[in-house]
Amino acid sequence: MKRVYSYKPSQFVDGSAYANVKLSLIQYIVCKNAGTAYPSSDTQWHELGEGFWTWEQTNNSLDVNTPVEERHDLFTCENSQTNPELKASIIKDPQKGNYRGYLYNQKDSKLTFVRTFEMDQLEDAKNTLRVLVAINKDKNDEE
Repeated sequence: MKRVYSYKPSQFVDGSAYANVKLSLIQYIVCKNAGTAYPSSDTQWHELGEGFWTWEQTNNSLDVNTPVEERHDLFTCENSQTNPELKASIIKDPQKGNYRGYLYNQKDSKLTFVRTFEMDQLEDAKNTLRVLVAINKDKNDEE
């Protein structure tokens, strides 16, 4: 697996996984405003201040030479008026028996490797990458 993947927004925004994330956010917000229950079987959105975040599982490949068996993408929204943005990905590496965590840099349109996680650490990987996304956001806001 590569340490850096070029991943332009057009590559994921035009895909069905992104469409599902966007539609599920709209449904989540409508249900929240209407005071009705959001289906638990759908993408699970979480609130953080005015923003939202979710992990979406997909099997979209980042490289034609390396098909992906399992990938999880972290999407966030600043508020209910903004579109979901890709922030991080976790890719299963079946050859090495682990997960690899990547942060997404929107400016450079690249997913960059940050850490390897054991197979039984998927939830830890998700939590770690969410924290790294928050740290990087704060760092970028100061510049």
